[in-house]
Amino acid sequence: MTEEQEQQSPVRNVYITGGTTRYGQGIVRQLTQNGHIVSGPAATSAQANILRDCGALPVYGEEDNASVVRQNLKISGADTIVHLAPLLLNTPPHLRRDWDADVAQMRQQNDALFQAASDAEVPYIVLGSFAFIYEDAPGDTVDEMAPARPADGVPLFEVALEAERHTLERGGSVLRVGYLFSDDSDDALRHLQAQLRRGIPQPVGHVNAMANWLRSEDLGAPVATVAIEQPEGAIYNLVSDTPVSTYSFLEQFCAGAGLRMPLAMPTPVAGRLFGTTGVTLLNSNAALSNAKAKADLNWTLRYPQVDQALDDVLLTWRATRQPV
Repeated sequence: MTEEQEQQSPVRNVYITGGTTRYGQGIVRQLTQNGHIVSGPAATSAQANILRDCGALPVYGEEDNASVVRQNLKISGADTIVHLAPLLLNTPPHLRRDWDADVAQMRQQNDALFQAASDAEVPYIVLGSFAFIYEDAPGDTVDEMAPARPADGVPLFEVALEAERHTLERGGSVLRVGYLFSDDSDDALRHLQAQLRRGIPQPVGHVNAMANWLRSEDLGAPVATVAIEQPEGAIYNLVSDTPVSTYSFLEQFCAGAGLRMPLAMPTPVAGRLFGTTGVTLLNSNAALSNAKAKADLNWTLRYPQVDQALDDVLLTWRATRQPV
């Protein structure tokens, strides 16, 4: 968005979930520095301070309680919701997690937010969704017109597709984001590093199965633009210029961090330890185009190449004397 366009845009009153994350803070700053009003939930005093430091107003209460969320929306006077909390699950898929518990929490928070938004008559929602939601498309480049994968009884896909449907039916916008990573000391890459240092076998993904990524710092500008301009029923792929397989991403990370590439785990064992969801994500295969987001949102990536972004993370760790 140009400075002239920004000056002509109305002041938005934005309620943002996930605003205390690395990517969320960047979006909050983008909005508040351009004169928009931002509020968001904080679970602790530390999170409240993060929001205040970014220029936002923290609000309190359970995010899975529709009555509490509705009250917070009304108190803050929100006319726009940016729902980024689902992206907490959008880390590199090599990490083990309790998918059943995490997806159940995401479902509860989504249900509460959509119900509260309807009750409070908030007119516009921006949803952070997932690049892996597309059907596998080996050898093809996928744009926003490509079909989403069938849920096939996998709770993560069911919940994600339901949230997208709710958003689009309300005239909001869906942002399908690549796996997020950053140089933050508590980022998923640090947890992946600790997991790899244990030296146990794990699923690594297929070398030819393309995945999509995004450095967290590159998420702020396009999300802020969508929240301000509010295109109706839009879908955008927010990913780096180059897809990289989960295998290749892990291989490069291990090489840069001085770690051995883990032994590949047999599929039956991987299914028991990582679950169907984890194994599916590691082997999903769709190379996404970000051309629409670049053109419509005037988006320029700071880290267009995945290898460049990952190298910069490791360089930052070394420069700040964080262990690599």
